[in-house]
Amino acid sequence: MKFSLLSILGITTIPVFSQNIGIGTSTPQYKLDVSGELRTSSNAYFGNFVGIGTTSPSYKLQVNDGSIAIYNTTDVKTWYLNYSSTNNYFQFAESGTARMVIANGGNVGINTTTPSQRLDVSGNAAISGSLTVNSGKGVLYNLSNSANVKYYTRSAAFNITNLGAHSLSAEGSIGFIGGFTAPPAVYVGNIVTTGGTAGPLYQLELVIYDVTATGCKCRLRNVSNFTITQNCTWNIVCIGY
Repeated sequence: MKFSLLSILGITTIPVFSQNIGIGTSTPQYKLDVSGELRTSSNAYFGNFVGIGTTSPSYKLQVNDGSIAIYNTTDVKTWYLNYSSTNNYFQFAESGTARMVIANGGNVGINTTTPSQRLDVSGNAAISGSLTVNSGKGVLYNLSNSANVKYYTRSAAFNITNLGAHSLSAEGSIGFIGGFTAPPAVYVGNIVTTGGTAGPLYQLELVIYDVTATGCKCRLRNVSNFTITQNCTWNIVCIGY
């Protein structure tokens, strides 16, 4: 027959201690106050809030002035999240390097700790679905294939002296710095500057031809019945991929 210590002492119920209990301390401040490490080989359950760095947590898990880390022993990699009061942002960091931050006020940065917009990405971004901007206004995208659409703008200046009626100027060239992989579509815009002595400027046309991925050739055409002497600059837009 087995006897428990409580039955030997004549105790039939487990006593409820009203005083604080200290382990490793003679001045316990709580119902159970352990001075040192606490270990369990099984599960631990908490019926209310857990505080780390605070004795009065207001949330299920509250960490005051510290980091929460996830460490992987296979890759020897540590990911942690914390708040920086110096830089005023919440961050997700990889082994000490911030990978994503959420600044006070709501701006989000990816590979940058100083996001200036709601989403600020330092590097390339890939989107497999649609991108809607400004309540459905949308952005430019390629309907024919999955290649990224690029556009390039520049101005092209010309000085024309005594270009005869219904004649063409000498051949010129316009270079692109858009990084196109194929010849883009080139659109001639408005004339932004003028200056000359003779002829109707509105009857002077810019003709684009022989377009490549890096540039195109051009000529000016006088479609009027008068000789034209003008200085003019056109806006040009290139769209391609």
